[in-house]
Amino acid sequence: MRDKSMKVVRFLYFTAIIGILSGCSMMGNNEQIMRAPDELLSEKTEMMQLAAKQVTYQTPQAAFGHYTVEIQNAYGAKQRAKFELRQGMFLQDALRESKVLDQFNFMTIKLRRPTADPMRFLPLDIEFNPEFRRIEPINDYAIHDGDYIIVRQQATGELDEMIGNLRSQAGF
Repeated sequence: MRDKSMKVVRFLYFTAIIGILSGCSMMGNNEQIMRAPDELLSEKTEMMQLAAKQVTYQTPQAAFGHYTVEIQNAYGAKQRAKFELRQGMFLQDALRESKVLDQFNFMTIKLRRPTADPMRFLPLDIEFNPEFRRIEPINDYAIHDGDYIIVRQQATGELDEMIGNLRSQAGF
């Protein structure tokens, strides 16, 4: 009899060890499905990428300073990001680095340059050529430390521009 009870105890002991090592819960109903480590890793990287996309305001420390780009779509939603200032940088470079050229076809650009008075700034309107997707060379200013670039998407398109040109030529 003792031999039989020892076999049962060993079986229960072995089952408990296997259950603990496999991560099964004997008390509750565990609905999680075991997944491969590659799946878990890809899910975690997707979550990290989503979290990184939601962060729109960065404060890097740069040797030459920084500039800020504010992007406003046609509906008024705003995003703001700080970028490192590199030596010899112009507005066209700033738009390329902030990826605004990939987002909008038609846009108005304003540059707010800080002055000695912290409550004032120098406003500069920038002319953007949507046909060549670049800033006109006469308006392609050098970027200085603390510059604030505002990019607004225009809700008009090429057809609206053509109609506007025809109206101005016709005298309406």
